[in-house]
Amino acid sequence: MPSERIQRQIDRFLDQADEAIANRDWTAAGEHAQSVLRLNPDNSDALAYLAAAKRDSGTSTAPNVTAQPAPTARPAESPDNSRTRLEQYIPKELLVKLDGARRSGAVSGERRALGKA
Repeated sequence: MPSERIQRQIDRFLDQADEAIANRDWTAAGEHAQSVLRLNPDNSDALAYLAAAKRDSGTSTAPNVTAQPAPTARPAESPDNSRTRLEQYIPKELLVKLDGARRSGAVSGERRALGKA
């Protein structure tokens, strides 16, 4: 049995875990439960809170958040769509240089230094 001092700390951590659960903040609830278990590894309340936090670890910790539908599989991309997606991530100037290197006869797998235009 923990001393009164330790029991006060345990009670404080359990109160914080209760508040976190009320706010659906499962990450904080799990952290507070782990703090209790550091002081008293057999605390049944902390074990239950930690198990609940682990079960819910894949969900949002923000209250009142609605779940988003799972993304649908994308159809095979057309070459035009691939080019558009590349332009989102690679500057157009670099894509122009790469196209120029391809047209100038770069063999597949060959690396060429791209000079400034």
